[in-house]
Amino acid sequence: MASKVSAEGMVWIEGGEFTMGASDNKGRKDEYPAHVVRVDGIWMDKTEVTNEQFAAFVKATGYITVAERKPDWEEIKKQLPPDTAKPPEQALVPASLTFNSPETPVGINDVSQWWNWTAGANWRKPKEPEAPFRKKIIR
Repeated sequence: MASKVSAEGMVWIEGGEFTMGASDNKGRKDEYPAHVVRVDGIWMDKTEVTNEQFAAFVKATGYITVAERKPDWEEIKKQLPPDTAKPPEQALVPASLTFNSPETPVGINDVSQWWNWTAGANWRKPKEPEAPFRKKIIR
């Protein structure tokens, strides 16, 4: 049975609405159209959390991180412009961003040069999954 979770040592971050996307002609192609997004409030620790502390939290609450769950297209599309096409089913898998240190200097305008969306990566495997489970979805 999960124990009661305490908010001690945490602060409440209020949710709200904001406009996501470019509102001028300086945005990238993937920043249009600008649209209103609503985010819920969250509790956040005042200090960093170690993997050991997070593991204790998971054990006590049964929490499953977003990176460990298959994405729910019905939930995702609520945050997207109308008529956004559903991604291929093989892209809707548990995944997380992983850092890829470039071997040569790179510009800062394209984060895909150092961040990868990696299937199977989560807090339990912070250095990303080992082959054959390693599959970069977006590059």
